[in-house]
Amino acid sequence: KYILPQLPEIVDVEQEFRYRLARGIYLKGKIDAVSVDGLIEHKTTGNYITDEYMYKVDFMNDQVSNYLIAKEETRPVTYTVITKPTIRLKKTETLDEYIERCEAWYDEDTERKIRVFTVSRTKEELEEQRKNLVAMAKEIIKVILEIIEALVQRERKETKDR
Repeated sequence: KYILPQLPEIVDVEQEFRYRLARGIYLKGKIDAVSVDGLIEHKTTGNYITDEYMYKVDFMNDQVSNYLIAKEETRPVTYTVITKPTIRLKKTETLDEYIERCEAWYDEDTERKIRVFTVSRTKEELEEQRKNLVAMAKEIIKVILEIIEALVQRERKETKDR
């Protein structure tokens, strides 16, 4: 009623990806949906959708950038956000009655509960994110190798002390 009419035709859902960022470094994940117009990301929130929330999604969300990098996509991502209903099923009502109450709940103040919008990234922003991902992965690999080396050294010392 609120979201589907605003979405382009969906061609795939829960699409998994594995994208090579650099030698031995891969970006792996799952995209909620792919449409004829690009990627779709669905989110739920326990709060009303405020301008602050929208800002965080648009400017502070690496997930969108990662999807665009992995799919080598430059078109905006369609984002759907829905607030989880604050009403619960009453012991005395049927599921159909509860669904009807939920629909009425969403009908009231819809703009604060449901949003469909697009999030864009420039090629420069995507390249910067790709570089950051590679740097983070290399740092993680370095730390893991240091831990392994420390464990090997400790094992050698314990073996020598026996």
